[in-house]
Amino acid sequence: EAASHDYDFHLALIEAAGNPVLLRMYRLLSAPLKFYLEVGKSHRPETEMSLAEHGRIMSALEQRDSRALTQALNDHFDHSAAVMAHFFQRANASL
Repeated sequence: EAASHDYDFHLALIEAAGNPVLLRMYRLLSAPLKFYLEVGKSHRPETEMSLAEHGRIMSALEQRDSRALTQALNDHFDHSAAVMAHFFQRANASL
């Protein structure tokens, strides 16, 4: 369920951006994105970190603070990449 909410959060951001190409791409990639989000939500600490990062993103948007938004988005991307890298390292180690 957390992954579904995460997907919806990102979808809302994309819809708010008003970019029809990005919106179409996001919807076309929904299946692999939902898998990716499930992986990220498979551990409680990662889910809590993601929620905190989403809060920082929303706060920066509400304050119209582009620097804070850029930092919050970069932090979120970095954290997500680290989660996926860890997942694939574990998967490869079990082969």
